[in-house]
Amino acid sequence: GRISSGTVDVSGGDPQKIKNAIGKYTGQVKACYEQRLKSNPSLSGRIELLWYITGGRVTSVEILGNSTDDSELASCIARKVRTWRFPADLEADTEVMYPFILSPG
Repeated sequence: GRISSGTVDVSGGDPQKIKNAIGKYTGQVKACYEQRLKSNPSLSGRIELLWYITGGRVTSVEILGNSTDDSELASCIARKVRTWRFPADLEADTEVMYPFILSPG
């Protein structure tokens, strides 16, 4: 499966630093996606998440949109994002809205 991103929407932080950090974790998102592709080979769509970062740690994650209609996939990605680490010099309570766009390989 392929994963691309739409526009990262950040309030209270440097969008490029956040995008760079997300890039390091794309393999985790891909693992969630490829697991679900096994049971649905045509699975595709967009999953949009909102998360907050304080002191480099993700403090909460919310699923804003899921056009894949696969709640297990969205939950898996949200669980992964919850463990990610970001630069500690981001402002407190940085808000990130980020879409993962998924398409079969």
